[in-house]
This record gives sequence, C-alpha cells and structure tokens, in this order.
Amino acid sequence: MVTSADGFTTASDTAERVRSGATSAESVMRAAFERIHRLNPVYNAFVELRETEAMAAARRLDERVAAGESVGRLAGVPVGVKESMWEAGRRATNGSRALADFVPDTTLVTIERLLGADAIVVGRTNVPEFCYRGHCCNDLFGCTRNPWDAGRTPGGSTGGGAAAVAAGMVPVALGSDGGGSLRIPASFCGVIGYKPTFGVVPRAPGWHGWYSLNHVGPITAAVEDAVLVMSAIAGPADEDPASIPLHSFPDVWMSRPRALAGTRVAFSEDLGRIRIDPEVRGRFRAAVALLQREGVMLEAADPGIPKSVDLWFELASADNLASEGPLLASGLVGSDVADLITAGEGISGADYARARNAQHDYSAAWQRFLREYDFFITPTMETVAFPVEARQPEVIDGLPLQGKEEDWCQFVYPFNLSGHPAISIPLPVGSGALPIGLQIVAPRFHDAQLLAFARAVVEAFGGVARPSI
Repeated sequence: MVTSADGFTTASDTAERVRSGATSAESVMRAAFERIHRLNPVYNAFVELRETEAMAAARRLDERVAAGESVGRLAGVPVGVKESMWEAGRRATNGSRALADFVPDTTLVTIERLLGADAIVVGRTNVPEFCYRGHCCNDLFGCTRNPWDAGRTPGGSTGGGAAAVAAGMVPVALGSDGGGSLRIPASFCGVIGYKPTFGVVPRAPGWHGWYSLNHVGPITAAVEDAVLVMSAIAGPADEDPASIPLHSFPDVWMSRPRALAGTRVAFSEDLGRIRIDPEVRGRFRAAVALLQREGVMLEAADPGIPKSVDLWFELASADNLASEGPLLASGLVGSDVADLITAGEGISGADYARARNAQHDYSAAWQRFLREYDFFITPTMETVAFPVEARQPEVIDGLPLQGKEEDWCQFVYPFNLSGHPAISIPLPVGSGALPIGLQIVAPRFHDAQLLAFARAVVEAFGGVARPSI
C-alpha cells in the first residue's frame, strides 16, 4: 500500500497514484498484506483473508493501467468487507455458529460496485453475532481489539472494519448500521463512520434481519475517502426496492470542504436526558467552542423528540424473527440474539404495522427539527471504549448501567429509526486519551452537504489522529 511515514495513507491518494501509474496496485497490495500480517494477530480485525486473489487482481489492474485503459475511481484501494455481507462463494456466518457453513450464491450489489470501481477486497472483517450489540466478539472468531488499547473493544457491530481502518491495515471498510453499527466503532476507534440517508445505498441481496433500520456505508480514516466510496456505491438497485436515486455526489464535493463560517448548527450534549461521562461532556464542549471560533452559528437546542428505544427494539425483534427465526431450532444461536428474536414472537402483524407508522411519524418529527438548521451535532457515544470482553460499559457518569443495552447508544439509534444521514468524526485526542466521536446529522438527502461540512470540521480539528502501533 502507498504509505506515509507513519504507515498510513488515504484511499484517495492511493487511487490517484495507481491510476496515474505513479505506483503499482501490486505494491499497494503487498504493503497492505505486510501490515495485516503484522497487526491482525494482535487485533483480530480480519476473520478471512484472500491474499492470492487480491495480488492477482492487483496485477491485472496494473496491466490495464500500463495498456492505457481507463480504470475506476477506487483503483487499487484495499477494502475490507463486513463478514455478515454476502459474497458469492464466501462464507457469511454473521458471527453465528448457526450459520457456520452458510455460503451465499450471490453478492451484495454494493460490493459489486466497489469491485466495478476497481477496489480490491482483501478480506472479511469481524462482527458480533447477527451484528447485534455494540461490541465485537462471537463464538466463531473471538473478539476484535481496539488499536488504541488492545484491552478495549473497538465497538460494533462493524468493529472489525473500524479496527482495520484505525490500524492502517486498509483505508476503507464497508459496513452496515442498524442501530449505530458504523458510528459506534468509529467513535471508539477514532475514525470516520458514515451512515447515509436510508435507501441511498442498496442493502441487497443479503440478510433482512434489520430491514426497517439498516443502512450500508463506509468506515474510513478521511472524510474525502467516504465521499470517494459513496461516489461508487450510492444509487438505486433492482435488488433493493427500498433504494432510491440521489444525484448529489458531483466532483465538487470530492475536492472542496464546505466553509464553516455562517453555517447554522444546532447542538445538544445530552438531548436533555442522556447520561454521559464527564470526559465526553468536556471534549464535546471544547469542540463546540472551537467551532464557534471558526464562525459557525451554533444554537443549543433540545429537539423535544421522545426516547424511542422501545420502538427500535420492536422493529428490530420483528425483523430478525422474520429473517433468522428458523435458526433458533438449531440450538446454536447465542442467548443475546435468541432473546432479540423471540421477543418478536409477541408482535402481531397489526403491531408491526403500527410500529412502522410510528417510525414514519418519528422520522417526520426529526425532519421538522432538522430543516431549521444546516446540521445538528451531538456526541456519538456516551463513553469511551470499554473492556474488550464486556458487552457494554459497567458505568456511565459514575452510575451503573441499567435497562436495555441500547440505553447506552442513545445518540445513534434515533437516526436508524428516522433514516437521516449521520456521520461520526473523531474529536481531537489528547495525550493518553481514548477516541471520542462527534456525530453530525443533516436533513434527509443532504448527504453531500453533510460530508463537505464534516470534512471542514475534521480539518478545523487538526485532522484524524492515529494510534501508535
């Protein structure tokens, strides 16, 4: 992989150098696998690697460049894909012993689009079972560890992808987000996690366990790389009837950050009800003060939208019952996931219809609030990464965690319900500190504007810090 002195590079720089012939895709792959072989035994980000195939794909790409052929936007970029995602002929276990031998015969259209843009998939990244929970452990592949502190979780469910990007194994990981699963690990690992507007990126073919809540998107170490990936994967697909066109990724968004001065931004450090750790509160307030100095027009605002974890859980349990319910008979589904699925058995068809109606009303309420501003910012998470084998933090703000596990992800799951675009970017990291994310939310379909603003904010923060590994 094309590397800087510290061993990191961006996808944008890699692709530009491969397309121009300044470096070879083969050398990019060789460097990527050297780093993966050194670091993956420590962090367990990848649970499957395909070095021989990736090297062969790189050599074919180099031959095309040498012949003067046109190559894709992501030429030679090493990519990790989430283990739950379908690839024809590849195991897709979803981190579950119940699916240990499942091999789909078709590929997620989003992965096909990455390959069509000449990205090169180097392997599959770890998940918690059925992508449920904000950690990254399962009985098949074990736990993924955080590159900032190997004794802590990277978060989940796209934890393997976030760890791989944070460690510089790959510049891009493709993931999904049904309740924060791109943004939680992005916050814990100090990288970029982008959940687009619902439907902008197709999610099929694949599992339907989070159908009413799930979004596919990238984890990257630079906002411009998220834009680059979106330019390849966004757009409708016949395979996903919920997918929609969004023609808002012109090249201008790929090259120019948005000016911060004059941007109207609402902010809330706790949504009026969320308990957060003092460190998160302090660093969030420091970020707000920095943005004010940059000329951002900030307004403290309480959206006044009720807590919605019960609605989220009702939809999640019904969706997972419909998709994975038959697997319970195997006796191989873990207790956490089994509880989620069996909770759906008490939900009638009328209950589900009412829940979907409530989801629509909830989304409309958020849209009414968000359209009064350009963007809305919150902390991404209530706390920093917790111990690697725990399923959740023990305490937040000095008090024991109580209630449903989702109660410690209260900033993220609302926008799975509402479908609004949301991104987590890292706040500045002091010496010895762990990463904390800033979540930025935009009105529906303002994806390009959100990415441009996020890029400008990251630049104002001084860039993305890297772990010393």
